[in-house]
Amino acid sequence: MYNNIGNKVKGLAIFVFVIGMVGSVIAAIVMWANHLVGAGFGTLIGGCLSA
Repeated sequence: MYNNIGNKVKGLAIFVFVIGMVGSVIAAIVMWANHLVGAGFGTLIGGCLSA
């Protein structure tokens, strides 16, 4: 269970990063579709930085 724990944590970090990036892009596209351009850019930039 504790063999290569560093690789497991690294894999989990990459997974969470990818989910955060994809989620922020999808949220930005939804906001742009609802004519919330400023909020969409804010979500896109903030989501990418926080991921």
